[in-house]
This record gives sequence, C-alpha cells and structure tokens, in this order.
Amino acid sequence: MSLTINSAEFTRTLRRYAKVNKRSFREIVNKKALDLAFHALKATDAADPAQIEYKLGATGNKVSRNKKTGALRKGKRILKEDSFAARIVNSRRRKAGKALVWGKELERQAQKLINQRVKAVRFLKAGWLPAIKSLSFKVDRRDRVRWPKGLTKGKAAPKGYAVAARSELKPSALVVNSATKNNRTAQKKIQAGLRLGMAAAMADMKTYINRKLGRDWRKAGF
Repeated sequence: MSLTINSAEFTRTLRRYAKVNKRSFREIVNKKALDLAFHALKATDAADPAQIEYKLGATGNKVSRNKKTGALRKGKRILKEDSFAARIVNSRRRKAGKALVWGKELERQAQKLINQRVKAVRFLKAGWLPAIKSLSFKVDRRDRVRWPKGLTKGKAAPKGYAVAARSELKPSALVVNSATKNNRTAQKKIQAGLRLGMAAAMADMKTYINRKLGRDWRKAGF
C-alpha cells in the first residue's frame, strides 16, 4: 500500500534552493532526497526496546562476570510470574484451539514473543536505511551522511529502496520505506516520520537560502 503526501511546498523550496546553489539540479535533487531520508529515519517513531520489555513483563537481566577480564556481561532476560507476554502466548494458543503451555515452555515462548516485538520496532525505523545507502553513492563524498548502525540485527533485511535522479532536464528521485507490511499503525508511523523528515529538509534549505541571500546583499553594499 502506498502513502501519498503533498510535496508541493518541498518542491517550491527545492527550486528556490537551486537558484542560489551552483550545483546542477540533478545533484541537488539527489542530495535533498538523501537528506529527507536521513531526517525521516531520525523522526520515525521507534519505541524504546527497554520499554517494550518492561511492558511485557521483564524485570531485568541476569548478569555474569567474564573470568578473564572481569567485565560484566548482560545475560538472560528475567520475567516476572504471570507476565503480560506469557498471557499473550496462552491467549493466542487458546484462540487457535491449542493446549496451553506452562513452566519452562511458557517462559521460552514468552521470551520469543518479546524478542519479536523488539526486532519489529527496529525494523520499521530501518526501512529508510536502503534509500540512505543507495543515495549516498549518488552524491559527492562530502555530502554523504554517516551510515546509521545498530538498528537491525538478525536475518531480516531492511525493507526499502531509492531511485536516484539521472536526468538534468526534469530530475526526480524516489525514496521508499516498505517496512509497513500493510499494517495501519506502522503506516501512520512511517507517514509521520516522512512528514517530519520533509519539514526538517525544508528547514535546512531555507536556512541556506536566507544565509546565501544575506551574503549577497552584504556584497552589494546594502
């Protein structure tokens, strides 16, 4: 499912920005598409994994000490009795007509459910990463952004892509985050992140325009 956002103001700001910038319009479009994706990544809501664990019944983690270095290591997550995660597990099994589980098996499935929830929030935010990576190789080295790390772990690859502008006549770039899986809540978070990312990219351009125009006015003696 695609999401449509009014980008008229962004386009107008982009054209104003191009008038005071010496680069080609194609280069500008690709750089601002990269900026938009990066700002959208930072703005896309991703719940704190620790908060998710706490709401689902985690009370902390076991801690061990490395025998060689003496450093502390974070161990297995500790769940309280009758945790919310455990209740979700048995509720799902009941609805599916399956036998309820208890003891170590219930804890194992509850731990698995929490792990899935934590990965899901990282996965949504990481949907912007492929676009950022792709566009970073289409702009000057000085314009590249630091590649965000630590958002995704495991086998699942981030969902998304970008199409860089190629034409100088009517350049256009495409930035896509497809990590929503047609989930309405996820789509709202992606849409909100995109709106905020677009606003941040426009603010950067407007700051540059005002600074550039102010400099030109001073050169002219005003």
